[in-house]
This record gives sequence, C-alpha cells and structure tokens, in this order.
Amino acid sequence: DKEMLEDLIAAAVNDAVRKIEANSQDNMADMTSGLKLPPGFKLPF
Repeated sequence: DKEMLEDLIAAAVNDAVRKIEANSQDNMADMTSGLKLPPGFKLPF
C-alpha cells in the first residue's frame, strides 16, 4: 500500500544519505592524512 511504499522510500533515502556522509568523511580523511593539524582541529570547518 501507499504508506508502506513511503516508508520504504524514506528508509532508502536515509540509507543513501548515511552512505554518502560516510564516504565523504573517508575521502576527507584520505585527503588530510598528510596534513599536520593541531589537536582538535577538524576539516571541513
């Protein structure tokens, strides 16, 4: 039914967002791994 389809779509979108955020964090960690940053300094700002 319609409500079940809406729930499945919402779950799929939320899962995709979580995967994108994790991928972005991994990519940022790879790019900044050689930088010597002060303790507690995080990128992006």
